[in-house]
Amino acid sequence: MKDLTKGKESKVILAFALPMLISNLVQQTYTVVDSIIVGRAIGKAALSAVSITIPISFAIFALMIGLTMGTTVTVGQFFGANDSKSLRSAISTSYIIIFLCSMILAIAGFLFSYNFLEILNTPTDIINDATLYLKITFLGVPFMFIYNIITSMLRGLGNSKTPLYFLVLSSIINILFSSLLVIGFGLGVPGSSYGTLVATFSTFSPVRNLSFMG
Repeated sequence: MKDLTKGKESKVILAFALPMLISNLVQQTYTVVDSIIVGRAIGKAALSAVSITIPISFAIFALMIGLTMGTTVTVGQFFGANDSKSLRSAISTSYIIIFLCSMILAIAGFLFSYNFLEILNTPTDIINDATLYLKITFLGVPFMFIYNIITSMLRGLGNSKTPLYFLVLSSIINILFSSLLVIGFGLGVPGSSYGTLVATFSTFSPVRNLSFMG
């Protein structure tokens, strides 16, 4: 936790904002690397199967950002006001809401992945691979949501560096496992999605220990 009201304003804001900007760059970088691995190791059809799911993945990410952003603001306000009781209540409530939303989204997404891709007019020659990739992605949604809610709480408490460290760790694990599963074990398109799932779970495990805040 860090009190952002102490110190020179420009330095405090820069020190807080810079890790968030780097996080965005890291996230884009490992997405590009994932695409390169799939495209070079499997082929154009596999890359198309992964790429066609991007609008759905973006919608999930946007929903996460929207839900967790409100938590960041609320936690920051109560932390700044030194209202520990309200802070703990806000954190506990956020956990419950995020968990329920993520479970509903994961189940619905897993069951209707094929239908979502049909709405996007996915070509028949790649829709099966794309569906499998999307189903595996939806399995990781609860972990993604909880990871994001905790990192959002950390930012609300003035800590933007720890989320960056975990994102870098997740990106490295994602690239390594995607390469291993896609190239080494020849799992094809699902291998890339499994790599992301492993990376998400591996960072969720240590991050969940920060839940002492609630």
